[in-house]
Amino acid sequence: MKIILSPSKTQNHERKRKDKGKNILKEAKTKELFNYLKSLSKEDLGEELDIQGNLLDRTYELYQEHSFEDQTLPAIECYNGSVFKQLDLESYDQEQFSYLQEKLIIISPMYGPLHSDTEIWPYRLEMRLKPDGINLYEYWQEVMKDYFADVDLIVNLASNEYSKVVEKNYQGKIIDFYFKEEKEDGSLKTVGYYVKQNRGRMLEQLIKKQVKSLEAVKNINLEGYVFNEDHSSENEFYFIKPFEK
Repeated sequence: MKIILSPSKTQNHERKRKDKGKNILKEAKTKELFNYLKSLSKEDLGEELDIQGNLLDRTYELYQEHSFEDQTLPAIECYNGSVFKQLDLESYDQEQFSYLQEKLIIISPMYGPLHSDTEIWPYRLEMRLKPDGINLYEYWQEVMKDYFADVDLIVNLASNEYSKVVEKNYQGKIIDFYFKEEKEDGSLKTVGYYVKQNRGRMLEQLIKKQVKSLEAVKNINLEGYVFNEDHSSENEFYFIKPFEK
C-alpha cells in the first residue's frame, strides 16, 4: 500500500532535521527542468510558469540563485501548504516516522515520485504546465509506471491534476476520496478549502494509527467527517459531515 499526495506551491527553505534522507530518483530529469527554468529571462519565466508581479520576482530569484550544491531539505519539510499543515511531525514516534517514510509518495512535477525524506531543493512548477514544450505527464509517465508496478493498493489523497499521472498505467487498486458536507435539504456540497484540509487530516490519522487496511480507513473520523457507506463504492470512499440541526 502506498499513499499518494500532491505537492504544494508554498514551500519552506530552511532545514530542521539533521538526518540525511534519500536521493532523488531521477536526478538527470530533474536537473534538465531546473537548468531550463534557470536559463530563462524573467519575462519568459513568467510566461512559462503563468505567474507575474512579486511572485515572479521571487521565483526568478529562486532559480537564478539556485545551485545543485545548495543545501537540500526533506520533502516533508519543504512543502508547507494547507494539506501539510495538518501533519504534527514533531509528535511522531519512530514507528510513525517509519510508516510515513515507507507509505507516503508525493507526486512532484520537478522530481517525480518523492518519499517524505527525499532530499530536494525548493522550486516552482506545476504539473499542468509545459516548460520548453515538455508535457510533464508524459515526461514522468514511465517513471511512475515502473515505480508503482509492484504496488497492489494506492490510497489517493492527491488532486486529479497529480493523481492522473499515476493512474494512467497503474494496474492495481486505487481508492479515491471525496469529502462532502450535507446541506439542510440533504444534498451534498464540496468546499475546496476543507477538501485540502481533510486530505491532510486523513494522512495524519493514517500515520498516527499506522493504518494498513481499508476497513481501518473507514473507521477514521475527521472532526465530524465520517465514512458514508451509501455514497461510497469499492473504489470511492465518501467522508461526509452530517448537517447539524
